[in-house]
Amino acid sequence: MTQNDIDTAAREMLGHLMRAKAFFKRCDVVTIENMIGAAQEVLEAKKKEEIDTAIRMQKINKGKDEIIDNIRDFCAKNDISFEEFMNADMMHTQAKQKAKDSRNLVKYRVEAFGRIYDWKGAGIMPVVIRAALVKLKCSKGAILLPEAEWYVVDGKLDFSVDSVHQAEVEKLAARYGTT
Repeated sequence: MTQNDIDTAAREMLGHLMRAKAFFKRCDVVTIENMIGAAQEVLEAKKKEEIDTAIRMQKINKGKDEIIDNIRDFCAKNDISFEEFMNADMMHTQAKQKAKDSRNLVKYRVEAFGRIYDWKGAGIMPVVIRAALVKLKCSKGAILLPEAEWYVVDGKLDFSVDSVHQAEVEKLAARYGTT
């Protein structure tokens, strides 16, 4: 939180207090006493809610501790480490693999210049894909594969163009604005 945020919050709170004070000056004694009573009821309800939440969290934490102790006892009896039991290495490896796979997920396909070109959709769009979009007069949304057909490819995809179509690709890419 920046100093500016703190200053703004303080001004806002001060404004609320000043408006409340001005409001209470216009009220009679009975109205003020009724409001104080209502505020005390709300305060007591909030305190009770906080206590209930703290008790519930204490029970949850106690249950967690008991479960972890049981797991540690099981590990000690079966001569395996807690980390092996929890399979921490495998979970870490799976998370890394999932991130890697998402970067290597092929999502786009276009058929042009006598070949099928796939693209992962990450980074700068390859020139041959741009040229194909210009040739087909469509956006990249038109070449998006259905999600069920997405697949993972490790490494780089081949975007080479046959020499027969090289001049056409360069012309279309220049028309698109980049080479």
